[in-house]
Amino acid sequence: MKVMKRIVAILLALVLCIGGAVYTCAAYETDPADALVHIDARPDFAFRAATTNSGAGEASPIESDYWLCAYPVTNEQYAAFVAATRHRTPSYWKNGAYPEGKADHPVLSVSYSDAAAYCAWLSAQSDDWVFRLPTEAEWENAALGTKYGAASVRYANSDSAPSYNAATCELTTTFQYNGVIAAKLFRDYGGDHVVNYIKGDYAGASETLGECISISASGGVTNWANHGGSATKGYFLQTDLYATISEEGGYTAPVDAYAPNTLGLYDMSGNSWDITSSVVTAQNGLEKGVDCYAVRGGSWYATGRSCQVSYRGEGRKDSPSSTVGFRLAADAKSALRGDVNGDGCVSVLDITALRRGLAGGYGVTLDPATADLNGDGTVGTLDVTLLRQYLAGGYGVTL
Repeated sequence: MKVMKRIVAILLALVLCIGGAVYTCAAYETDPADALVHIDARPDFAFRAATTNSGAGEASPIESDYWLCAYPVTNEQYAAFVAATRHRTPSYWKNGAYPEGKADHPVLSVSYSDAAAYCAWLSAQSDDWVFRLPTEAEWENAALGTKYGAASVRYANSDSAPSYNAATCELTTTFQYNGVIAAKLFRDYGGDHVVNYIKGDYAGASETLGECISISASGGVTNWANHGGSATKGYFLQTDLYATISEEGGYTAPVDAYAPNTLGLYDMSGNSWDITSSVVTAQNGLEKGVDCYAVRGGSWYATGRSCQVSYRGEGRKDSPSSTVGFRLAADAKSALRGDVNGDGCVSVLDITALRRGLAGGYGVTLDPATADLNGDGTVGTLDVTLLRQYLAGGYGVTL
């Protein structure tokens, strides 16, 4: 049934891809375990770009199959964790609650430690899954989906770049990035709206929105931010209008608002950066030369280039950001050999369960993963003997 729901969601999303900018897809699964997508191993995996985002990337073999959640963790899902553990809340939540109307938006302003704590908590609730953060290689491999190896693919869910109609202030895009915000601001406020610089060298100055930023025909936003360049004026990040947007956790979208990629994974381009478990050395900014966790996918604040599947971003070692969230990877919990009755430990009760199962059932179903102790492919009386010897003190038997 869950597989059928996933197929229906993907088909609906693909139909809605035609002719629109923002899509309304099937509602996201609130239980992460119901939204896991199986990803095949790729022993020949290599990053498309180097950590400097120029030149070919290094090989990073993915030796085992894994699972990735179709959506980033949402405010609603994170709230359940906070309620159960009293963990600290993200900075943009007010009085312990996320902003109204953002239950299905990605949770932001979480650190690596916050994400790891969520994974540990969720794993403890599950009988079937161990949740974790994906590696950077696992993330990029999944983002490319069935288009791995196709050099022309730039974004996870589309080969098309954004485009902007200045006359109507309409942006056509398949992902949430800073062009979406800029276009909305021009529609809602108009180019003549006055913005005030509230920080930086130009604090106290004012100009119109149209003088502050512009959007190109290809959807690029100019003067959005200045990362280390020589500015001759203030930039949008320093305005009161940006502060208003940021205060509510950014201009995010619901996690199922845009079409998924070919594997059914949503928001692999844009909306929120995903923290990964991979440590990289920062190439830019004040953290240059410092180890940090790689982030992938771009965000509501990022440029279109940063939302490309090949772009390799840098997080901060353990500090939250208003653009960074996380997505879950999962591995199936291994069956405990010898735990025939499924109570989580190996004891004399398992001998009884094994003997009953061999005698004709008595309500006991024998699983070879736990009951075939000698590895001969069948469950028989030899396995009872091995289990007795193990519980009696070993006799060279390991399960």
